[in-house]
Amino acid sequence: MSSFSPSPTRRGAWPAVVALAVVLALFATTLVVAGVAGAVVVVSVLAADAAAPGEASVALVLLAAVVPTEAVYLAVSIAFVHLRELSVPVRVPSRRDTGLSLAGAAVAVVAATVIFAAGNAAGVSPVSSAFEPAAGADPAALLLLVPLSLLVVAPAEEAFFRGVVQGRLRRAFGPIASVGVASVLFAAVHVFNYVSFDRPVELLVPLAAIFAVSLVLGGLYETTENLAVPVAVHGAYNATLAVVSYLSVVGVV
Repeated sequence: MSSFSPSPTRRGAWPAVVALAVVLALFATTLVVAGVAGAVVVVSVLAADAAAPGEASVALVLLAAVVPTEAVYLAVSIAFVHLRELSVPVRVPSRRDTGLSLAGAAVAVVAATVIFAAGNAAGVSPVSSAFEPAAGADPAALLLLVPLSLLVVAPAEEAFFRGVVQGRLRRAFGPIASVGVASVLFAAVHVFNYVSFDRPVELLVPLAAIFAVSLVLGGLYETTENLAVPVAVHGAYNATLAVVSYLSVVGVV
């Protein structure tokens, strides 16, 4: 793995404490603001529908929940990169980048599949996603996740977790530790995607899969020095899950 931050890497206890404090404060603030933004827009949509009933579609509510939240991640990332002069390289993927993207996507899928299979073998059924009940009522809404994942979710989340969080931590901890910490935070934020919080063991299965996928994304970013690579893999991974979920709901698979 290489280090591509223009600022010199500073090792030692104090730089590490400062870096971790900055990242955790930024993470907590962004999480709160993003959550509030998404909640406000969703409530507004539902309130407007209640005032003038038109049966707000699952797709509209999904858009209202996802777009404002991801917009906050992207806005925070752009502001932090500008203010802190942090290098976040993005370019059209080379042939090598494309090959690594394909390999990384395959590794991510296999890793997640193995984790879910291990959970099932151990008798631990993963908790359901919060979106599954709505998807059952309107399966086509799952297909909306394909463009959302590719064009909104993956760019925004990768800019924040790989570009900002991993990039800031790299200066003090180096690439390997920064990938690990960024992946822990990436998995932690996805806990809100699930319905039940009273079954921690079952919740660990999907979070472990998300953590493993994040390790792949972080490793790809460090290896290629190109944010476009984890963005592409993240988007493709989520889009694939959405399509498979849709086919499962409608009874094709």
